[in-house]
Amino acid sequence: MLQKSRPQASLLTQMVQTALKLSLFVFIAVSLLTAVWLLTDEPIKQAEQRALIQTLQQVMPASHYDNDLLADTRTIVAPEALGTNEPVTVYRARKDNQPVGLVIQAKTQQGYSPNMQILVGVNVQGKVLGVRVLEHAETPGLGDKVEPGKSDWIHSFLNKSLQSPPPERWTVQKYGGAFDQFTGATITPKAVVEKVRDVLQLIEKRGETLYE
Repeated sequence: MLQKSRPQASLLTQMVQTALKLSLFVFIAVSLLTAVWLLTDEPIKQAEQRALIQTLQQVMPASHYDNDLLADTRTIVAPEALGTNEPVTVYRARKDNQPVGLVIQAKTQQGYSPNMQILVGVNVQGKVLGVRVLEHAETPGLGDKVEPGKSDWIHSFLNKSLQSPPPERWTVQKYGGAFDQFTGATITPKAVVEKVRDVLQLIEKRGETLYE
């Protein structure tokens, strides 16, 4: 019986040693991953924040406000106007603690491809300060003219409001509207124009409550 127990004891010792080695390996791997995360997490967050600020400033120029846009926010739910059932972040711009404008992101399903993302900046008087299409999969050479690098069309929203032109003319010329369409393409510009109008109407409806 003693001779038979020795191999069993030896096997048990090997199993324990193997388990300890694996545990040590896992501990070292987790420690390394944690260290890498600690070293890179904050720089990544800072880079993401800088990129977001640069995007917001395309539709809300930095000269217009002196507060922290990323800290001065609220969330709203407005499926019809914003094209999503999810809460949407509203960035509030202020200067000397006074409201000067809002930046709101919206989606439209009306382009050639679904879920086109639009960012709209509006001043406190209801005039558009800028519009950018953040995400799309429109046809190259046609729908992609919403990009400022492809054409100047996206800048045509500057200083527009629900009074100029009135809401019924917030579409492209083909449908009796005040906005140009692209040569050979009307679906994409029509979708963008009408979604910007929806955002303006939402802001007009909710008014000062968006700054509270």
